[in-house]
Amino acid sequence: MSNLSVKVYPGPQQFLDELRSQLDEHELENNQVIFKPTVWARDKVEGGYYAAVLDGEKLVYAGCWSPGNYLWLSWSPEDGSEIEAQELLAKHLATVESVVKGLDGYLGCEPGAKVFANAYSEATNRTVQVYRAMSTYKLTKVIWTEQCRKMVAKGVLRKATPDDDMKVIGSWYKAFNHQCKLPFLSLEECEKAIASLTKVGLLYLWCLGKQPVSMAFQLRPLKYGTSVAGVYTPPEFRKHGYASALVATLSDHLLKSYQFVTLHADDDNPTSNRIYQEMGYQLVRYTRDYKIHSLA
Repeated sequence: MSNLSVKVYPGPQQFLDELRSQLDEHELENNQVIFKPTVWARDKVEGGYYAAVLDGEKLVYAGCWSPGNYLWLSWSPEDGSEIEAQELLAKHLATVESVVKGLDGYLGCEPGAKVFANAYSEATNRTVQVYRAMSTYKLTKVIWTEQCRKMVAKGVLRKATPDDDMKVIGSWYKAFNHQCKLPFLSLEECEKAIASLTKVGLLYLWCLGKQPVSMAFQLRPLKYGTSVAGVYTPPEFRKHGYASALVATLSDHLLKSYQFVTLHADDDNPTSNRIYQEMGYQLVRYTRDYKIHSLA
């Protein structure tokens, strides 16, 4: 007989206080479920949904959400053995629609995210469909391809500074969001985000001389690993291998401080997936971004 139960936490800090050590056991897949509540707790974000399916005191499945964000789902076994927990959490979410008003999507590892989506759709009579299909990669050692070596000899990786043109790099970020089907941000919002990343030293540029030609972020610095994201080269600088050199050099730099580096790549971009694998990134999970479209 199942002993599963849903526990709801009053806020992000309480969620982390009880679950952090167990979430850390699968840090790579749980990086959003760890990092997002950490930021929300720091910023004293009010409202949201923080819940876990427990078997006694053992964490089986969890989800966290704050207004204006995705619902982030925790690690789930690749063999699909925790269907009951995923369905239980989805059905619980369906009972608190007033609490999560404005929720329009969620993201998690497969196959658990699909089970969750189907159960939520059935419980709410809403249409839930895949919006973005992605692959999650893990790197522990960079493989230096010949192209990377050539570009490394010609360019340099550096952190962005306030002296860089935030309007130009902000426009890159806006184009990146559009390319990746991320939530729409105005140019002003993109410039603000870029300035914030620059201020905390997480925005990196690949430069030829003084000219920036590609960008990437370091995100989610956690206990064991960190992530590379926001990899973008504007059209006028593409097809030279700048992004490859940037990602390889940045990843190698981050591995000096972390056990591994992760990144997510859209499945509809086979070129970037191939390049990441050539430099040593190994596919570990498929993830899906689900959108709640409307009442069925």
